[in-house]
Amino acid sequence: AAVQFHTCFDGASNTKQIVEWIGRAADAGARVATFSEMALTGYTKRAEFRDSLDWNVIDGSIDTIKAACKSRNLYAIVGAPTHDGGQIFCAALVVDPRGEVIDRFEKTYLAGEAWATPGRRFTTFTIDDVKCGTFICHDERYPHLVQLRALAGAQLFFYISCESGLTEEHKIAPYRAQLQARAVENGVYIVHANAPASRDDPGADGTSNGHSRIVGPDGNLIREAGPYEDTMVVADIDLRYARDSGHPPALENGPAAEWMRKGLELITTK
Repeated sequence: AAVQFHTCFDGASNTKQIVEWIGRAADAGARVATFSEMALTGYTKRAEFRDSLDWNVIDGSIDTIKAACKSRNLYAIVGAPTHDGGQIFCAALVVDPRGEVIDRFEKTYLAGEAWATPGRRFTTFTIDDVKCGTFICHDERYPHLVQLRALAGAQLFFYISCESGLTEEHKIAPYRAQLQARAVENGVYIVHANAPASRDDPGADGTSNGHSRIVGPDGNLIREAGPYEDTMVVADIDLRYARDSGHPPALENGPAAEWMRKGLELITTK
């Protein structure tokens, strides 16, 4: 399930909505519920956001989400800030049905977030024995983030974002095309959760253009939401149609093969 809902800059309110959507996703038969970039706190690029973060509150919200996943026997991918010393990251947390965080992927390529530090590692994790990966918003413009992990065996990717809003409508088709390209060029599924648009204030912080979607390994759209509504799209994913190691000639042929093999050494597998 790819969930899009209107976030705000109130962590308690966002957490309540995330827990409610986890329940709805479970009731719809989903195994995984995916939420947008910074769904836990609301998304902004403003530097002062850094000083507003209360890590005790954030940790408590994550504990609440862990409990919901455990209660509903469901995985969740949630956009949230994380920190390590003085560094703060725009991250995707993966919570499993035991209520444990099994992966923290940090946004590699920032898009002007003045409060954040670029991510430090490429990670994979497993959902029911399927190797998976996440990437975040501006990361979609960098094909190697998906390609290297697909070559390492990832068949399913979760993409979370708060893309540009409807004030930049010309970006919507290219956003969609980039995800379709990442899927078909690697033979992988991509589940995309994006923040919806606001009818009243389309340029407001934390709003985007909606269109959360699920993309098949042939690049075609399986499901796609509209721009404005709080909703989710759900689809069954049949891994028989996904490639189990991307396109291996990338590791064998041509002058970039050695470079690609070295790239595989950068991946942290859990």
